[in-house]
Amino acid sequence: MTLQEMLDLIDVCCQQSIPAQILFEGATEPCHGRFSGVADGKVVIEVGRVDPASLPALDNDAACSVSFQRTTRTLIFISRAEVERAQDAAVRSVKVGMPKQIAIAQARQFFRVPVPASVRLLVKVQTSADRWRIALPVDISLGGVGFSLVKGGDDDLLIGADVRVHLALGDQQLETAASVVRRAGAVFGLQFVTWDTALDANTPTLLRTIVGRVEQAWIESVFA
Repeated sequence: MTLQEMLDLIDVCCQQSIPAQILFEGATEPCHGRFSGVADGKVVIEVGRVDPASLPALDNDAACSVSFQRTTRTLIFISRAEVERAQDAAVRSVKVGMPKQIAIAQARQFFRVPVPASVRLLVKVQTSADRWRIALPVDISLGGVGFSLVKGGDDDLLIGADVRVHLALGDQQLETAASVVRRAGAVFGLQFVTWDTALDANTPTLLRTIVGRVEQAWIESVFA
């Protein structure tokens, strides 16, 4: 990617207020925010509510990584940041230096969007025991969905298990095959397997609509 291509990409991200994650060196959790603009030759990222306990002691030359979603790829760059704080010392925005290189994040192909409580996203999972289980959505992306079960009894949701998942948000409904790929405590992660997730053209329009609506609600909740 040339310098001009990177500048054009950052400009588009700022115009569209694209969501971003900032992970500071030594932090336990990333900060969620959105591209806001360019000032003094640096990229401004507005930051939502942040748990101060999750952040290290930050100075104005803190090393960080910035990741964001474009089409079906998660892109990432490394930079240094200036932190702007509100009167209560909470992080308000972050200015990061212009990237010298933007790479594809290989570890995670899709940006997982947290599902806010205000979104009535219905998730049902049909397990190997042929039972439909109601699930509470945790996050969603074009590649899969994270959830916890409303009730116990997760013996048939082992890593690698093949299931079916039904998603419904308003009049948008989608049912597809999936595989259990992760578990962290009571939270499971499913990867959609019906289509080739590496090809943007093969991702269902319905899923794009659902993820887009969740993303918009998430942005509104973070900056409420």
